[in-house]
Amino acid sequence: MNPYLFALTLLCIVTISPAQSTNPITNDKIDWHNIISPTYRTKQQHHADRARYIAMSESVDNKIFISVHTQTLYITDHKDRIIKKYPISTGLLGTGEKANTGKTPRGLHQIDQKIGHGHHPHQSFRARIPTQMYDPKNPGRDNILGRILVLDGQQSHNSNTKKRCIYIHGTGATWHLGKAPHSRGCVRMDPHDIVELYTLVNEGTAVYIYDQGNPLPWEKSAITHL
Repeated sequence: MNPYLFALTLLCIVTISPAQSTNPITNDKIDWHNIISPTYRTKQQHHADRARYIAMSESVDNKIFISVHTQTLYITDHKDRIIKKYPISTGLLGTGEKANTGKTPRGLHQIDQKIGHGHHPHQSFRARIPTQMYDPKNPGRDNILGRILVLDGQQSHNSNTKKRCIYIHGTGATWHLGKAPHSRGCVRMDPHDIVELYTLVNEGTAVYIYDQGNPLPWEKSAITHL
């Protein structure tokens, strides 16, 4: 056999695509453990982050899993079955944890505060305070509508999430949802969807934001070699 063809064939066999190696969404369930690198052995702080993630993933409570790759928010039950899913939009500039970057933070969070109970889906908020009603003819640059779920980072790399004012919230820019990242770092939803989500989660609910194209140190790489 031609040595070049043999090498090419071997490469195809040992290289696993991102969807195969890191996609935790299978058969209407979230396989939380499928994103963990079983061989990770460096930096003690990331071992603590990994352990906290594993403990959360084994919780019997409902959880939220946000896939940057699919621009979808999933709610799972105590058996990790997908209860609901919603189209979303994450940071236009990608994922990351540094302040003032407009990027969506990755990793484990929890809902620190729920804001907006009883308000109309098109109620606008500024600094978490209700202001005027949303006018579709004058949408504004970065409106926050309906409800706000304030996120609080639970790992060493994202402990500044709450200080950065990263929320899950409604938006008037619904044409981007489920299609492309477009936010300034928050997780945007349809105003009616966030009102429904608000009723399905509690303060303290775990939220995991996963970007398979920009994995955390203890997550599987986008391309895995056997």
